[in-house]
Amino acid sequence: MAREHTGEGRCRRCGFVYSGQVRLCPTSRRIAAELETRGKAPATQPHTGQGLCAGKGSGWTVTSTKAAAWKRAMAACSVCPLLAQCETQLEDRLATGVKVREQIIAGRLFTVTGREVEAAGVDAFAVARGRTKKKQQQKPRASIAAPAATPAPARQLALFENGVA
Repeated sequence: MAREHTGEGRCRRCGFVYSGQVRLCPTSRRIAAELETRGKAPATQPHTGQGLCAGKGSGWTVTSTKAAAWKRAMAACSVCPLLAQCETQLEDRLATGVKVREQIIAGRLFTVTGREVEAAGVDAFAVARGRTKKKQQQKPRASIAAPAATPAPARQLALFENGVA
C-alpha cells in the first residue's frame, strides 16, 4: 500500500502531487493513522516537537470497552519524547480544578467523571464499563378501580316492566 502512495510527480492511486518536502500523499497518511489507532501499525511521531498523539485523537479518547486500545495509547505515551511536558500540563490542569474526562493524557486514563484509573485497573474498568445496569424488577401495578358497572340496557328495561318504577 505504501509503495502505491509514494514516488515522484503524482501519486498513482489518488493523484496527489508530491513536493520536495512531502513524499507521502494524504491518503497514505490517513491510512497509517487509522492503522496506528487500530494497533495494526506502530505509533509514529508526525513531526518533530509534537507528541505521538498529535492528530490522532481517536486513539487517545476513552470510548467503547476495549482495554487493548487504551493500553496501546498508554504505552505510546510512555515512550513519547514529550511525556514530561504532557505531565506538567496535566498537573497544572488538575491543580486548577479542570476535570479531564474520557481521555488518555500523559499515559493516564480518565473516566467520564474525571476519576483517574490506575494502569493495573484498566482491564477491570473496561469490564465494568461494558456491563449493563440491572433493570429494577417492576412491581405489578395495582389495577385501577373500574367505575361501578352499569347494568346492560336490557336489564334496565326489565326494571320498568315489573312496575318498579
